[in-house]
Amino acid sequence: MLWWQQQWYIFRFKIPAIWVVWMLIAAIAAVLETFVHGNYNNYKIFEGVFHHVRQQTNLYALYPNEYEDCNHYGPTFSLLIAPFALLPQKVGVVVWCLANAAALLYAIQRLPISNHQRIAILWIAALEMMTSIHNVQFNPMLTAMMVLAFVGVYEEKDWLATLMIALGFLIKLYGIAAILFFVFSKHKLKFIGWGLLWLVVLFAAPMLISSPEFIVQSYVDWYTELVVKNAKNANLAESGMMQDLSVMGMIRRI
Repeated sequence: MLWWQQQWYIFRFKIPAIWVVWMLIAAIAAVLETFVHGNYNNYKIFEGVFHHVRQQTNLYALYPNEYEDCNHYGPTFSLLIAPFALLPQKVGVVVWCLANAAALLYAIQRLPISNHQRIAILWIAALEMMTSIHNVQFNPMLTAMMVLAFVGVYEEKDWLATLMIALGFLIKLYGIAAILFFVFSKHKLKFIGWGLLWLVVLFAAPMLISSPEFIVQSYVDWYTELVVKNAKNANLAESGMMQDLSVMGMIRRI
């Protein structure tokens, strides 16, 4: 048996070796990026979503004293990032990175495939996961949501599938791609019903830490920000300054 197929004892718990290596890679990348390189601007943007929702200040304005660039995430993200934003910043960065790695690991383990196939996927995904951790990104968690959406459809748990789709969509928009799994649902009416319910619940959820008026306005501002961002991407691509590597960029090419 190869070492990554073995199980190791960690504090008397028997844990697959590949899980340990996966999380260790994530931990090393997170610690290096946080305490050595000090490059975690993305996380500052993330936690800013939570603080600005609570303070009811524009989520998409520039805050040069807090972070570079601007936020492109929806108001619902404020609740997801909340537990991390309440921690000391550098601790929050590391825990956030580990949570992203753990979420993707969990999602892959839920796939209806053999253990050998799961291990193969983990090895293939390890480099991309580490790259995302180095950049303190949300991508591993978003990918986990999309994988779990598939798992939900496969297991006929439409509530889970639609929760993951709605959550991904209201946080980063790209999560809506998982709506394609609707085609494979055996309970399409239930899928639609759960989907609408989750959209309403998750749309309104940030109001618990803010106000209805501010959250509704924030969704309007988010739409405006995404339109502006899309236009900038298109202009830069046309000028030859950079490639338009985005969902809309792919659509424009098609």
